[in-house]
Amino acid sequence: EAASFEPDIFMLYGSPAVMAQVMLAKNWLDGRDIVTRMTGHAACVHYVVPALQDGAWRMSIPCGG
Repeated sequence: EAASFEPDIFMLYGSPAVMAQVMLAKNWLDGRDIVTRMTGHAACVHYVVPALQDGAWRMSIPCGG
């Protein structure tokens, strides 16, 4: 069954091994790396909001919030 809308954002949680495979697959598809930065701040502020603004891929370690 399909949704009747296109989501604004897609979030995927996975083990380090799974996320490495996701990065490799994304790189294979478009030839570009996922550029990200690491911070101790909330992931929702530093990763979700910018992804909504520019549509670029982000990867982060989930925050506790």
